Amino acid sequence: MAKKRTSSSKEANPRNNGRRSLSPNLPADLLSKLKEKLERQRETLRQEIGTETDQLKVFGTPDPREDADIAEETWEDEEVSRTVEVLQVRFGQIEEALERIRSGGYGTCLDCQRPIPRERLEAIPSAIRCVSCQEKHEAKTARPPKP
Repeated sequence: MAKKRTSSSKEANPRNNGRRSLSPNLPADLLSKLKEKLERQRETLRQEIGTETDQLKVFGTPDPREDADIAEETWEDEEVSRTVEVLQVRFGQIEEALERIRSGGYGTCLDCQRPIPRERLEAIPSAIRCVSCQEKHEAKTARPPKP
C-alpha cells in the first residue's frame, strides 16, 4: 500500500505562489508583508524609545531651581517614564510576533490554537489571540476601576 504524502506547512504549495510559509494558515506573500510591517513598527518604536529616554536625561539636568520647577520636572519625568514603559511593552509584543513568525506559530491563537483571522492580523500584526480569546483575556486581567 502506498504511503499517503502529507504536506508540511514549510513545503511550497500553490496557495503560497510556490513559496514556503512558516505559518500554516497564511500565504507566504501575506506573511512577508506582515513581517515587513512589524519590522518597520519595531524600528519606529526603537527610535521613539530613544527620543523619550533622551528627554529623561534632559529633564534631569542639575542646576539651581525653585521647588515648583523641581515638582514640574518630576511630573514630566514620570510622564516620560510611563510613555517609555508603554513603548517598551509594545516593542516586546512586536518582538514576540517576529519570533512567532520565525518559529512557525504566527497567526495561531495562543489560547484556542485556531487561526487568527487575516483581517485581524492585517489590522494588528502583533496580535497573539483571536478576538474572542483576547476579549476573555482582557476581562480576566482588567483592573477594577479606582474609587
